[in-house]
Amino acid sequence: MSYTRVMSGWLRAVLLLGLLGTVLIFPTQVGATLAGCRSDPLVYLSNGTAVEFNADIDALPTSVASVDFVIHGPSNVRMLLGVATPGVLFPERFEYRADAPPGQYITETLVRTRGAPVAVTSNSNLVKVKLLGGLGVALMHGSTSGWSGQTQVTVLEP
Repeated sequence: MSYTRVMSGWLRAVLLLGLLGTVLIFPTQVGATLAGCRSDPLVYLSNGTAVEFNADIDALPTSVASVDFVIHGPSNVRMLLGVATPGVLFPERFEYRADAPPGQYITETLVRTRGAPVAVTSNSNLVKVKLLGGLGVALMHGSTSGWSGQTQVTVLEP
């Protein structure tokens, strides 16, 4: 009986440590499975700008068909790299369009789901690091809310 009690306590400890490790390593995915799901990719641009999108989606990951992200930025800038959300169960697509005025960034997020529309909150965070002509950092944030199937637009400017 004491062996069973020790084993039971040991198993509980292993399970608790496993859950804690998962939360610490993959906080987005764990939070997603407990309260909807989240798309959280990063995009790096040629002028030293990094854009992080998050789409908080009020649906299970299996109900999400796709998430599309578009960045409108200055004509002399291009997208270098798009990094998808690790472990996400639906396609994420990234596109850069060089059609915004200098210094302005406009983000579009479109979540497509299977079935009825669900609530979506889109956040865009931009970090721009300036190295030439003096060190500088610009931070911009914008947020919009709506429904799946609707394009959510956020304007980011200093």
